[in-house]
Amino acid sequence: NATLTVPKATSSPRKVHGLSLDVGGTLTVDADSVIDLADKGYPNNDWSGPDFSSAIRESSHGGNRRHEQGRTYGRFERARFAGSAGNRYNDDYPGRGGGFVEVFATSLQLDGLITTEGGRGDHRGGAGGGIHIQVTTFSGGVSGQLLATGGDQRNTSSSNTSYSAGAGGRISIYSTDASAYLGSAGAASGATDAAGAGTVYWHNLGEAYGDMVVDNGGNAAP
Repeated sequence: NATLTVPKATSSPRKVHGLSLDVGGTLTVDADSVIDLADKGYPNNDWSGPDFSSAIRESSHGGNRRHEQGRTYGRFERARFAGSAGNRYNDDYPGRGGGFVEVFATSLQLDGLITTEGGRGDHRGGAGGGIHIQVTTFSGGVSGQLLATGGDQRNTSSSNTSYSAGAGGRISIYSTDASAYLGSAGAASGATDAAGAGTVYWHNLGEAYGDMVVDNGGNAAP
């Protein structure tokens, strides 16, 4: 039963703390443990990736925030960045983006949670962050989860174009064999005023191309 995390990002100085794990053998995350970079991406209010700009790509990352286009960043093939922030109401609705974590190991056994979820915000949620996995074998039970989902909002509006849940982030998984992983991987938008879904990319290292999944949990973003 353990939690591994990093400090929150700051706007002065401008710093996002990512997490890189390079393990020579097997990394095991048991069912009661979490690698937790939720809310550890770009800070409120409205700081955005990948360049720490202000109010340019708020609530966006692998998907666009609601009612917007052209605000995504990064590449689906390789997650590298944290998620952009929305706006804060209080400590329960911080609006920060999700963080970034990368894992290099011979094997990953994931029965717990690796999360870079965006934080809930006031009228804009934080976007999901980034997760990159590069291993020989990837395994885990149905309790295993990789999450780069966007954050919800405290206040919603179907018509006001400045309101948006956080968009989904990016997940990339490179392995020689992931057949024994029975868990899930998701980069959907927050479910309130839905934004765009992020990307989940699975690449078997024995093949030339991988498979990209875009799944917004049944929610459509205008």
